[in-house]
Amino acid sequence: MRIQALCAVSGIVAVTSFLTSHATAQAKQAATQSLSILKQAGVGSEHGYGRAGVLELGGFGNVTLADSFTSIGCSPVAGWFIFNGVELSVITGVNFISQDQVSLNASGAQVIEDVNSLQMLFLVEPSYHFKLTDVMWAFLGVGAGVANQDPGAGVGFAVAPRFGLNVMIGRSGIFTPAMTAVYQTTSGVQTPQGSADVSGTFGMTAGFTVMW
Repeated sequence: MRIQALCAVSGIVAVTSFLTSHATAQAKQAATQSLSILKQAGVGSEHGYGRAGVLELGGFGNVTLADSFTSIGCSPVAGWFIFNGVELSVITGVNFISQDQVSLNASGAQVIEDVNSLQMLFLVEPSYHFKLTDVMWAFLGVGAGVANQDPGAGVGFAVAPRFGLNVMIGRSGIFTPAMTAVYQTTSGVQTPQGSADVSGTFGMTAGFTVMW
């Protein structure tokens, strides 16, 4: 009886040890995969869009319109899914801005002139992507970083929420239409009415990226 009990205990210990080591190995493998870059991702591959480790490279163009304000630009993007559905992206934006600015001439009268400036953005954006169909995802992200408009607002902190769709094109291409807003701590918009405290703009973007 004692021998049977010892055999049973030994068996339980052996099974427990095996399951523990197997679970530990799987956890290490999952952690390694989530912290590595997966290659040849795309349609037909086991590494689909949104999978941890997938690298996404490309960019988007944007148009922003406000009262007496127009911005047209492009933004290269590099994104990496650190977890399934969770992507961390680096966005660098270059925007050409045309806006009406009010000044006073020598006689004290208001003069409205068109002022052109260049805005530079550097943002780090975490985003969440959830699958709608086999070829379409919806996403929501919030970028944070710095913005510089010269001449004009100068350097300031920027926050840029963005939401839209990721649509598969071909094997590994992704078309991304989205809406975006940029809020700055500096005054980036001046209107003919003299208001210079508007620090937010809202616009549309369209981008194309490729999975690595």
